[in-house]
Amino acid sequence: MTRDRAIVLAAALVLLGALPARADWSGPHVGLYGGGAFGVAPATTSAAANSNAAQNYPAFDAANLGAVNAAGVEEPHPSGGSFGAEIGYDKQFGQLLVGIEADGGLFSTSGTSTNTFRYPDLHNIFTVSQSVSTDWLATARPRIGWITSQDLLFYLTGGVAATNVKYSAQFSDNFAPTHGLGTALETSTASKTAIGWTVGTGMEFKLVGKLTLKAEYLHAEFGRLNSTGVLSVNGGAFVNTFTHTATSLREDILRIGINRRF
Repeated sequence: MTRDRAIVLAAALVLLGALPARADWSGPHVGLYGGGAFGVAPATTSAAANSNAAQNYPAFDAANLGAVNAAGVEEPHPSGGSFGAEIGYDKQFGQLLVGIEADGGLFSTSGTSTNTFRYPDLHNIFTVSQSVSTDWLATARPRIGWITSQDLLFYLTGGVAATNVKYSAQFSDNFAPTHGLGTALETSTASKTAIGWTVGTGMEFKLVGKLTLKAEYLHAEFGRLNSTGVLSVNGGAFVNTFTHTATSLREDILRIGINRRF
């Protein structure tokens, strides 16, 4: 093999990551991360005529109820920032790396969707509004990756995620005040610690000494929330029950971080 061909072959092997990694990635690490999240949480609000027809709100005949329920199909997009700390342990086998990471911190996302429609049988309007938010996020994820000769790690990861999901809904209209019935307002809230799952990918690069820089994408999904509320008009003379559901919250998370290895 000529010298030029040897140089070309060596360069190709470097680019393909086929040469042995220079540093040992085995051991524990701790670090900080920050980034953003972009999500969606389909939600529905629906109402039904009260079983006591004499108490049924006049605006809620069959056609108008259909419009209310159609307006209640919405998609809040909870988005915001993500900041926190992580801890992990890795074991390197040649260029293969296996490990586990756990992280937790601020996950401040929120989104609101609002529909304002007109009652089909009336000249009055009504508004349905639904909001979904979170305030923290924690994950625990095994990961597996490949280390190139330039000490650049590419990895896949997946595991358990947990967050606190808050949901609120509100219905109001201008039928009641324009007909001397006071106000028409229904509100409902729900909150729970939701356990879900997450998968993603990332890359991590050796900086100087024991420091590494990482960039990561995670997709996380969580379960639904349900709640009910009562529309009370004119001191309770007309009453209707509303049912609310926020279905699977889905978040796409992009973040960068820095780790200190030991």
